[in-house]
Amino acid sequence: RISLFSSSHRPPKLVFYLVLWMLFRVMFGAGLIKIRGDASWLDLTALYYHFETQPIPHFLSRFFHFLPQFILKFFVVFNHFVELVVPFFYFSPRYFRLYAGGFTILFQVTLILSGNLSWLNWLTIVLCIPCFDDAFLLRFSSQRLKSKLASCLAFSPENLGFSIRNIILTLLGVLIGILSVNPVLNLFRSQQLMNASFDRFHIVNTYGAFGHVGKVRKEVVILGTSDSVITPETEWLEYEFKAKPGSINRVPWFFSPYHYRLDWQIWFVSLSDYRYHPWFIYMIYKLLKQDETLLSALSNTPFKESPPTFIKVDLYRYSFSNRGFFSSPFWERSYVRSYLPALSLTTPQLKAFIKDYEKFTH
Repeated sequence: RISLFSSSHRPPKLVFYLVLWMLFRVMFGAGLIKIRGDASWLDLTALYYHFETQPIPHFLSRFFHFLPQFILKFFVVFNHFVELVVPFFYFSPRYFRLYAGGFTILFQVTLILSGNLSWLNWLTIVLCIPCFDDAFLLRFSSQRLKSKLASCLAFSPENLGFSIRNIILTLLGVLIGILSVNPVLNLFRSQQLMNASFDRFHIVNTYGAFGHVGKVRKEVVILGTSDSVITPETEWLEYEFKAKPGSINRVPWFFSPYHYRLDWQIWFVSLSDYRYHPWFIYMIYKLLKQDETLLSALSNTPFKESPPTFIKVDLYRYSFSNRGFFSSPFWERSYVRSYLPALSLTTPQLKAFIKDYEKFTH
């Protein structure tokens, strides 16, 4: 006897189409937000900057950054093709659908090779699976797996007469159709929302990525001292993170799909004033208290025995060093300005902020 949702019969086609519908929104939404959000995507110069200014580069990002400009422009054209044209072929006949899935996977692989974008590209590749039917996938399967699948593929859900199952699938399709109305309308709005949900359960969302490309990379550099009084001779020691750029000699490594969330969020901090990121001030407070949980998320703390007395944050401009692929330093950096003045646990403004912040968050 086969149960209502048994693994012994093929998944319903509706589920495959719903997965492809999600893939369509991910890709097409990303394509639209680019051509609306930044002129560099239209004049094909976006990749002159993207590899250097993306959230978390890795060691290959510098190689991509210094490719000839005509190649970088070609990659932008390829980006537009895959995100704005290819998605319409996810629902086409088999031959075109196979190529659409192949182009999308190829595109995601190039993104994985060019930067640490965490799990985004890997999950998008998973969404491509329904583009390929059993006959195609079995070409790349071992003989043992083929024999195991043979019995499953022999079942036909049309002959099983699952009326309850069909009712559930119909209701699911209607629900997704209704919830898709606002996300579709959003795709065609001039003020398109990049990542948003239009229902309280976040069932059908709208997506997008890199609607704006930064032209200059700025990084916040956190420094501490154990001096009791700050003087011009005070020695400031730098905290190092596991992923975000810090020391100009440290080569950033490849670690996606793992996601260093703290490093990723600090990238946003460097893009605007600290007043827009109260959590970052609270993090400085935790560093002053030598919080063990926070320190475990860092690559290195210069204060092993006792906590620092003061911490300040400076803003630096970072750029790739053009000295050959295996050369050092990996980065070049120059001081921009003070981002956050020196703070201690006795600073009145910090004490007042922490009191309000903890009251609000707890």
